[in-house]
Amino acid sequence: MKYLKLFERYKADYQDLYDINHNPQDYKDGIDTMEEMGEKFINKIQSLINGETMIVYREMSVYGGGKWIDTILNGDNKSLGNFWAYDKEIAHSWEGYDVNKPTNVLLTSEINTKDIDWYNTMELFFIFGGNEMESELSLRHDTDFKLLTIEEIKDNKIIRTYTINKSGFTM
Repeated sequence: MKYLKLFERYKADYQDLYDINHNPQDYKDGIDTMEEMGEKFINKIQSLINGETMIVYREMSVYGGGKWIDTILNGDNKSLGNFWAYDKEIAHSWEGYDVNKPTNVLLTSEINTKDIDWYNTMELFFIFGGNEMESELSLRHDTDFKLLTIEEIKDNKIIRTYTINKSGFTM
């Protein structure tokens, strides 16, 4: 497994949290389950990698009427964030829901896999339950995005799609 060292590092942290001598069988069962879940998770991500790149998604809430797209396209990207999903259907905005009724947008980007913080990604996977519904990737803060599309969403429906296909976006 390409990322076996990453998993071994996380497993070592897990070992530090639990007293191996207290209940060795429960500990062994826990490690076996972690190994199985972790391997499935890594294999899923690897299946989405195309050479050295992969497609990632981020839904976010934006404000300011129609000016939000100009803000993104003109390089004010500090709010693009470093938590992206590898599954478009699971990319959801978790902030911005208030009475101002922000516009939700779904960004589709291409990244180089070297920009994935694999340790934090694995940690998030286990923190959020280690199930297949978790598709979050933690990206490095200097990630260079190739922004492919922006979809404007209203009432859970795509109302407009902007094709961007432009590189040079960073966090």
